[in-house]
Amino acid sequence: MEEELRALGLQPDSVDGGADVEIAWSDLPRVTQALRCASRLYVRIGRSDVRDGQELRRLLASLPWALWPLPESVHVRWSVRKATSARAGWLAHETDRILALRPKGEHPPLTLLIRVTGPEVEVSVDAAGRPMHQRGWRTEQGEAPLRETVAAAMLRAVGYDGTQALWDPMCGSGTLAIEAATWHCAVSVRPWDVDAWHLPPSPQAEVVVTRGPIVAGDLDADVIAVAIRNAERAGVAGAIDFRPVEIASQLRDGFRPECVVVNPPWGRRLGGRNEARRLLQRLCAVLLRDALGARAAILTPEPQAIRELPLRDATSRQVDCGGASLFLIAGIIAAPSTRRSR
Repeated sequence: MEEELRALGLQPDSVDGGADVEIAWSDLPRVTQALRCASRLYVRIGRSDVRDGQELRRLLASLPWALWPLPESVHVRWSVRKATSARAGWLAHETDRILALRPKGEHPPLTLLIRVTGPEVEVSVDAAGRPMHQRGWRTEQGEAPLRETVAAAMLRAVGYDGTQALWDPMCGSGTLAIEAATWHCAVSVRPWDVDAWHLPPSPQAEVVVTRGPIVAGDLDADVIAVAIRNAERAGVAGAIDFRPVEIASQLRDGFRPECVVVNPPWGRRLGGRNEARRLLQRLCAVLLRDALGARAAILTPEPQAIRELPLRDATSRQVDCGGASLFLIAGIIAAPSTRRSR
């Protein structure tokens, strides 16, 4: 996420679990729409030491309520450190009581995050209103669907900028290809809560469509049909060439990918470790034949796969995929004599 923020001309600081950055209120909608790897985007709106009910009421009253359309309710998420359970319980009770007195409207609920660290209480508001991997187009999915934020991280790992020829040879319900097709073009991810806030206008950047060809294949024709319907809902069906054939036949027309992203099936879907290994060997052979020199990112539960994949300058990092811990391995597809890993 820090790379995304820097690409937007911002200067983030690394913090536990994310990044901290200062931006203007008017830039919030643009930044929210541009972030693809972030799971949540919280905006800090108040901070103070709170020792009694009067100080809590003063802090909550100081929040910029006029920025938001009158919500039907206010939801609160809590994070408590260095505070007793009695203090946390009192703060939660008093906060609920104070917020219940606020006028109610017909707009969607407003979500606040309140962090308690000893005497300090910090209040933030959720700019998206929901987990940001929920882009809004995936109403159908296959087994073990890939989160869109992880798909975005894989695309960043291969340096994808929307212009390169991209290949996903095991596309499943289409998450990687659809995420790529919505990058750097006039397709919004989805409306977020911040889009309805009463914010000052910001200059509108010119939208330039720079989309390279995208090929997405899968042996399962039924899964390809799901991917096509998902792409239609995302508004990018015309940007993706879906091919319902096995990986060795997907690029028979001479298509040469510059970037390759793969989320192979793993676990119980393959019936065991031996089947997974055979699939990996099959994938490696096809990559060497059809995508030599391309940048590749592959998601796998096996950390030792970095030694088996045909990648030069390979790197590996652990990623959280909705509770499952996997490894994102990236590098340049190369013959054995030119490989090295780190």
